[in-house]
Amino acid sequence: MNTLRTKMLLMLLLLCGAWQTSFAQEKLKVSGTVKDAKSIPLPGVMVRVKDTPQSTQTDAQGTYSIELTKGQTLVFSLSGMQSQEVTPTASTLLEITLQEGKATAGKTAKGTPMNTNTRGQTSISGETKPLWVLNGVILQDEIDLKPEDLVSDDAKMLIAAAIPGLTAESIESFNVLKDASATAVYGPRAIAGVVVITTKKGTAGSSSITYTNESTFRLIPTYGEYNIMNSQDQMSVIQELMQGGHYEFQTVVTQKNKGVVGKMYELFYELDNQGNSRVLNTEAGRRAYLQAAERRNTNWFKELFQTSILQNHTLSFSSGSEKSTYYASLSVLSDPGWQKGNTLNQYSGNLNANYNLSSKFRLNVITDLSYRDQTAPIQDGYNYALTRSRVLDAKEYYTMNYAPYNVFNELNNAYIDTDIATLRLQAQLSWKITPKVEAAVMGAIRYQNNTQNTEYKENSNWVLSYRAMPNTTVRDNNTNLYKDPNDPFALPVVVLPKGGIREKRDRTSSANNFRATLRYNDSFVNGLHKVSLFGGFEMDNAKNTNDLNRNYGVLYNSGNYTSFSYLLFKKLQEEFRNYYTITDTENNNQAFFANASYTLKGRYTANGTLRYDASNKFAESRYIRWMPTWNAGVKWDVTQESFFGALKPLSHLSFKASFGVTAVAPSVSNSLAQMYINNPWRNSNQRELGLEIQNIANHDLTYEKNQELNIGTELGLFKDRVNLSVEWFNRKSYDLIGDIVTQGTGGFTTKKGNMAEMRIRGLEVGLETTNIKTADFSWKTSFIYSRAKNEITKLLTTPTIRDMIGYSTSATSQGGFSRAGYPLKSLFSVPFDGLNDRGLPTFLNENNASTMSGIRFDSRDVDFLKYSGTLIPTDKGSFTNTFNYKGISLGVVFTYSYGNVVRLRKLSNIYSDYANIPRELNNRWQYAGDEQKTNIPRLYTTYMYEKIYGGWKNVTQAYLTYDYSDVRIAKGDNIRLKEISLGYTFDREFLQNSRIRQLSLKLQATNVALLYADKKLNGDDPDYLANGYTPISPKRIIFTLRIGL
Repeated sequence: MNTLRTKMLLMLLLLCGAWQTSFAQEKLKVSGTVKDAKSIPLPGVMVRVKDTPQSTQTDAQGTYSIELTKGQTLVFSLSGMQSQEVTPTASTLLEITLQEGKATAGKTAKGTPMNTNTRGQTSISGETKPLWVLNGVILQDEIDLKPEDLVSDDAKMLIAAAIPGLTAESIESFNVLKDASATAVYGPRAIAGVVVITTKKGTAGSSSITYTNESTFRLIPTYGEYNIMNSQDQMSVIQELMQGGHYEFQTVVTQKNKGVVGKMYELFYELDNQGNSRVLNTEAGRRAYLQAAERRNTNWFKELFQTSILQNHTLSFSSGSEKSTYYASLSVLSDPGWQKGNTLNQYSGNLNANYNLSSKFRLNVITDLSYRDQTAPIQDGYNYALTRSRVLDAKEYYTMNYAPYNVFNELNNAYIDTDIATLRLQAQLSWKITPKVEAAVMGAIRYQNNTQNTEYKENSNWVLSYRAMPNTTVRDNNTNLYKDPNDPFALPVVVLPKGGIREKRDRTSSANNFRATLRYNDSFVNGLHKVSLFGGFEMDNAKNTNDLNRNYGVLYNSGNYTSFSYLLFKKLQEEFRNYYTITDTENNNQAFFANASYTLKGRYTANGTLRYDASNKFAESRYIRWMPTWNAGVKWDVTQESFFGALKPLSHLSFKASFGVTAVAPSVSNSLAQMYINNPWRNSNQRELGLEIQNIANHDLTYEKNQELNIGTELGLFKDRVNLSVEWFNRKSYDLIGDIVTQGTGGFTTKKGNMAEMRIRGLEVGLETTNIKTADFSWKTSFIYSRAKNEITKLLTTPTIRDMIGYSTSATSQGGFSRAGYPLKSLFSVPFDGLNDRGLPTFLNENNASTMSGIRFDSRDVDFLKYSGTLIPTDKGSFTNTFNYKGISLGVVFTYSYGNVVRLRKLSNIYSDYANIPRELNNRWQYAGDEQKTNIPRLYTTYMYEKIYGGWKNVTQAYLTYDYSDVRIAKGDNIRLKEISLGYTFDREFLQNSRIRQLSLKLQATNVALLYADKKLNGDDPDYLANGYTPISPKRIIFTLRIGL
């Protein structure tokens, strides 16, 4: 074996030597001056050889000099100016003029706006998220950021906030790749798109220091953004319910959760300082209490939010010489909290260093580190404001989990402390074997430690619930008490008599990447033929640990000593609950890849990519674990044709097409049976461990796959005053993973397997126009449109009505079901047949007959259900206008989406006295004849289900069915004013005599307004409902100051 390795090494060295002697290439020396549109020399312009670290910088007179190889391209760039690319053909004096304008990080090559909208989901079993790549290294973290949010000027801030250790100032550019030819480079994990981020490098020949301050002011949310009743309207509902038999004393006083009515009953027996009841149990006393609640109108947003300012300070350094360049930045982020009780401090730094070790060897070292310290209440303030009634008193204690509850008490007694430390280090060594052949080896490591302490102190509601037994009914129903199952006469007892509860979670993540590549570029017959070959091998490994310990009886007020009862551990064991868990995972991925590109006459290009990927998520069989994928594409640059000059007013034109097969990283992993240890309880001192199979094995489980065809064009008109890009794609997804029905072998009736197919078709359009352009003023407009429509073409299911309508006991479930012939996340609804003459809802059943409570959710007769639409928008885009006058810039960004639907808030769960109620209850049926004016049913009374309509079950079934009827569907279409920005960059002439190189100010408002939405939403944001009641992003005002020396 050693002899074979030696022979292979000698052959490689001989081959390298042959390349060295055969592929010498002409060197060029280019020099000149860089000026602006007024012919004023520009100092500090970066002059870089494209796709290499070789660079220089213009001096104080704007002059530069640089060497490059014939065929390479020079890139001239300066902050605040439009970059320019030139490919010299000989040693020459090259004069360059840069125009005012923004950098092109968010643009394609010809100036069309970058389309950041992804092409939709590719899996039916889970949401596939885009792959994030930082400086060529795939990030193993789950980045909580959608590419479509990167449409505005604060995109770099959003990226930096999502990736630990990264600062907005250090990001040079980002790009979103989506088609098969682009994602083929990154393998199966890239099917949902790739966000490629590149950080800044130092510049040779000069040094600079830049300070950036970003001050972010977040506006407090308002009730105008949500469909929530005020206290006056809600009290009218509550009093109507009380008159109908709800909230009876004997029922409410023993409830687990109590609000305004339950508190009134408690106050009957609480005495004030004079010895009188706080609320008299008389008609006048009750009326006075309820009228006070009616006038209260608590603004939970103002109570729980504050107008603090988030500060982000960044200091960056850039320096370099011909031998080495450096770029470093330090950042401090301080957030006193938008929600009360939240604080965040983050410290980060990064370094990007390039060393020209010799004429043939280059070394690039990138490192960043960060430390994050955050405190947040367990009770999220936003969620509390969105779910609690406005009739509640912010200072009062109500009841939750049978124990006293006040949200402000929880802020101080139930919170999470999180400390996250992250370190990344990568290095790449490049060897220029010949002018045409280059080899590179890259290695990267990443380590993150996440320590999270969840503290439930003695006075927190959750801890108090372990001691709550104010009466015998509560004692018998409080599941946090313990009752000996072996003693039929035992009474529930307290198992946590003292102290609180601490949950400590330690998570670590260590990842390493390795990649070796070889690149060959050559041209023949004076550039008539150009060939580029690229190939290599890569592997990455990620190990994650997750240790959780629960400590009961922590005496927070007595030096954190511990006091616990053995009955608590007995209770945990009998309920199959652990007081600690350890979860470790390891992911391995390997791949071989190769890419070839050929260009004829600078206008006809063909390229192809081959990959061979493997993942440890599959069984050991080579035919299952290893997945070959490929892609082939062609491009025709019509601009280079001899006849192009006659195609006026076209200024550039190109066509492209690609087709390929790509794989999808699986969302599940049950190639082997997943077995877990449990500790079953026995009424004996003899214990033994048990094994539990949670997922039955499927040894044939393999990758989900896609075939994708892309056809596109780019063109420019009127000297590129109008730039247009259009791309159409057709994707067929197959071997999608879902539930396969089995014969019950192994104890399971279903298992995960490759069993579905789906098709996605779409169109992407990007348009940018320069409407006005003079020496001092310009006006540009950008328009982005994306359409992606999917259909499941194969999926074997036997759903019930419950499955199809997405029934859930959760108030925040958005629904969505997959069925052959329909899109992903389809909403199916029961046909609504109006209100009857008593204000109760009726529906059409499978026989097209009207019924009130005859729709049974466990029925498999589902064909009568009505398809309402999909939760996923089919069409998205943005519309941007940018105005520049001298140093002043103004930008306005609108976004839009349509083609989806949402299910409105439920009305069957409004019968509590602590939760909020949607506004449409104001239009409920109240009097005979109202069924002609409204489709909102009456409030049902206890008399209804006690005396008529077949009992409680039939009445509640009618109201549950109403929640899932087609009358509770609204359009998800929306138009938003996403951003308004106003900036000023001081003129270089103004700064010429100072030591300040750059000075700019910007004021920016984001998430400004929802301009259009369906009126049926009653104020709710459609994205709030479509995304599972996730709070909408805050309105922000951002002030940015940038000073460069």
